[in-house]
Amino acid sequence: MVKFKNLAITASSSASLPPGLDPEVASGGVRPPIKNCLSPQDILDKYRDAVTHYGKYRQAGIIETEASIKAALVLIEQKQTLPAAEFLQNAVFISLQLTEDEKVSFATI
Repeated sequence: MVKFKNLAITASSSASLPPGLDPEVASGGVRPPIKNCLSPQDILDKYRDAVTHYGKYRQAGIIETEASIKAALVLIEQKQTLPAAEFLQNAVFISLQLTEDEKVSFATI
């Protein structure tokens, strides 16, 4: 059995860092901002651009529908229900070109 001495893990310490190295302590008690992180408005804009782009292509209806549903889920997490409702409303009117087999498989889900 291996015994660890002088290894105190606190709730704020990271398991991936060596003992005694805490990112909050190293930065003066304030966590540094996350780089390359989109703001909630930027996320909304990116999804809107993606759905608009996929809407240009007739064969990309399924991808457009998925993007709309994922955007709605993200917006619901952000407590933005009105934009989420807009994405879902647009997903309803997307024309999907499906074969009869695909229609049957979706109907049984």
